[in-house]
Amino acid sequence: MLGKKKKLKIEFFKGQLNKAVEAGIYGMYLSKHNEKQLLYIGESSSVIVHASQHLLELRNNPNYRGLTDKTIDDVSLTLSFELLKTAVDDKLLMGEKERKEQEKKLITEAITSSDSRKRPLLQDGISDRAIKDREERVKRVEAFIKKVELQ
Repeated sequence: MLGKKKKLKIEFFKGQLNKAVEAGIYGMYLSKHNEKQLLYIGESSSVIVHASQHLLELRNNPNYRGLTDKTIDDVSLTLSFELLKTAVDDKLLMGEKERKEQEKKLITEAITSSDSRKRPLLQDGISDRAIKDREERVKRVEAFIKKVELQ
């Protein structure tokens, strides 16, 4: 929960907390009715700290990651964070340069995936950055939610 009134469920590195303290690459996902969509791929020297900053930003500004006050209040939505690669498992990820390279590789692979749920909805694939236009991010998230509701 993001605050007293917020109802969005949060899954924070479920079963991965010990590894999330380390350097690595993570995915941020949005789920509704068992449909899971990758929103964003990121990297950090301390994944759990960076992901916590995302949650704080979401609390203060929901459209930061394509959400709105309405979607944050939707009890059928779950925002989850998962480790994709970690320095615990891959010592090469200890250095920032190596993590950035792996992050960009994962984004490129995800963008070109035939499964649209594996494509990061909020990244364009040109770089590791999120799409700058916040309205575009909101439109993409709302389109995912609507698609799931129509199934």
